[in-house]
Amino acid sequence: MLAYYLFFAGLLAGPAWIGYHYFDLNRYPAGNDIVSYLRLAEGKAPANPVHFYRVAVPLAARVLADAVSMLAPNHDRQELIRGAFFVVNLAITAAAALVLFLMLLDFVGEPGYALLGVLAFLLSRDVIDETGLPSIDSLLFLTVAASFYAIRVRSAVILAVVLLLGPAVKENFAFLVPILFFFGALSKRRILALLIVGYGLAFAIRSAVDVWLHTAQIHNLAAAFSHAGMIPGSIHKLLDGHGELTLMMAFGPFWLILALGFFGGAEARAAWLKRLDAPLLWWLPLVCVQMLLSGNLSRMAVLAFPTMGAAVALILSRHPIAVSLVRGLGPASRAIANEDNPGIPPIEAETH
Repeated sequence: MLAYYLFFAGLLAGPAWIGYHYFDLNRYPAGNDIVSYLRLAEGKAPANPVHFYRVAVPLAARVLADAVSMLAPNHDRQELIRGAFFVVNLAITAAAALVLFLMLLDFVGEPGYALLGVLAFLLSRDVIDETGLPSIDSLLFLTVAASFYAIRVRSAVILAVVLLLGPAVKENFAFLVPILFFFGALSKRRILALLIVGYGLAFAIRSAVDVWLHTAQIHNLAAAFSHAGMIPGSIHKLLDGHGELTLMMAFGPFWLILALGFFGGAEARAAWLKRLDAPLLWWLPLVCVQMLLSGNLSRMAVLAFPTMGAAVALILSRHPIAVSLVRGLGPASRAIANEDNPGIPPIEAETH
């Protein structure tokens, strides 16, 4: 598992480094997420009340920056904090990719196809941006991945951890609650009890932040509910060409694999669709609601990565057209190998 984790971290580090390296704080207004999380890491209240209580990743970045500053006391503080954000986000997002890989492996049983499903997540433009910039959605990615993995493998322990810690991660956790409640591997009574404890813990953390930053939860709640006013603008974005193009950037070329899955007739579609779990399908409308409330279509659309990853892995491994294409790559690759190495005896196809 360590090898897979390091592979995912290394795969993400390169493209995410570009966003980190070319970061310019002057591009972001005072209420922007990036500015808010940098202020939280410095122990200051954000200008935007929505961001008051998203403290886990900023505090982790601050602790790491403080540790590094002991070794490099003359280094620029802002650079240390941004670098710490990069390291923390990279570590957490790679963990989310590993959990997703384990879930997909349970779907398809072959590491190669599971890896391709993970690539739909790791190579998303939004995931790369969230890793390279001072942001906090990496922890939300891990929470979403752990939720669906716990449901898939029927793990009561992982589910309990998600229910206890998830409410403190980000407000989006509320959209996971119905999925966890109806499909989790615990009784409804235990899930409800753990949710009460989890939200109680989140309230305690928020109260501590209020004391620390002199904030008030009523302002945060008012700002959160005001997101309903973004719905008309989000719908307008969806109806114009630019919004659709932005949405396509969430998973890039992997949308083409999803489109392939709907070709070939009803039997071909059923070959992979019937293997998708109900929680993955019910998650899609909940992601759509988050897209409309956020106004950032692709950034919220990427939260559907468990469904997209499973769809990619299942289509490539089960859909007749994809299977025939994958099988055709075998003889083609052997022919290329023989042409590039004429002195080597031809590679014979294996017979079974």
